[in-house]
Amino acid sequence: MTADAVEVFESARPRLTGLAYRMLGSWAEAEDVVQDAWPRWSAVASADISNPDA
Repeated sequence: MTADAVEVFESARPRLTGLAYRMLGSWAEAEDVVQDAWPRWSAVASADISNPDA
């Protein structure tokens, strides 16, 4: 995990949380889902992610 990976994920967090909220209808659940996505995101090499926003 690099500082760059953290920066990219944190910049995407608001958009991801908004998307999860629209799907789940609850801010608490949306925040939990996004937080649960972090370990999976951090386990993947940055070079393997061609489009982080996707």
